[in-house]
Amino acid sequence: MFVRSLLQQWMRQNAEQTMRTLLDRGLKTRPFPAPDGAETEPLPPVEIAICCALQLEAGGILDLLGDLQSTRCPSLIEHLGSLNGTPVAVVETGVGRTAAARAARELIAMRRPRWIISAGFAGGLVDAVARQHLVLATSVMDESGSELAIPGSWGAASAGVHLGRLLTVDRIVRTAEEKRQLAEKWSACACDMETSAVLGAAQEQGIGLLSVRVVTDDLRDELPPDIESILEQKSFASRLGAAAGAVLRRPASVKEMWNLREQAIVASDRLARVLQGLIPSLLRHQES
Repeated sequence: MFVRSLLQQWMRQNAEQTMRTLLDRGLKTRPFPAPDGAETEPLPPVEIAICCALQLEAGGILDLLGDLQSTRCPSLIEHLGSLNGTPVAVVETGVGRTAAARAARELIAMRRPRWIISAGFAGGLVDAVARQHLVLATSVMDESGSELAIPGSWGAASAGVHLGRLLTVDRIVRTAEEKRQLAEKWSACACDMETSAVLGAAQEQGIGLLSVRVVTDDLRDELPPDIESILEQKSFASRLGAAAGAVLRRPASVKEMWNLREQAIVASDRLARVLQGLIPSLLRHQES
């Protein structure tokens, strides 16, 4: 009964939070490209576009945007608003390189941003990179060995801030042993699942690019075995169903998922503060 009560409470809180978000932000639907080849007026461009895989990653920066309007497009959900008077698009791409590449290309065609930031969470691969630390990638590599340098200097290494190579992988890396193997093979300090695809699309179009990641799991953390099957679901309802199934199979996962959610909220707020500080620097660089 205790497990069932916790599960029901978790499901209710998440469902209520999602419904409030959709109602508050007035989620609309935009077909893109226009159906049957019909011509439409170009959408207004934005200076900055921030690509996150999930709304949980984007939540902190969305709370800072004024005049927020949200729209569901074929490959992404766009949240358009302003930050200190600067038009900013925050985009939910979905999880993984395929979804991220598709969403980034659609975003570029729609909004023609001057800068694209791949933002969100990452896993730490080395001892020094701990939970809630910040990773500003100097380059991003995938497991084919393809590497993309990220020009510019947008921060300095310090306590809790790391500059280095980010590795984009095609799976969730759960265990310390897997993380150590990736660090040794690729000389990377952290890993994610979208950045190489997002920034690759930006580079193709000559758009300024940047990666900002907050570490939500490090070498001390082993992620729950159910997390991959939950995150690969395409909708909130299906993710909720997968989470419910995981809890029924393994009651201990209630506490694990709750802890992950709490850590993610803290990380999203940290990410938002960092992005808020970085965006003026990007605009000044653009003008110089």
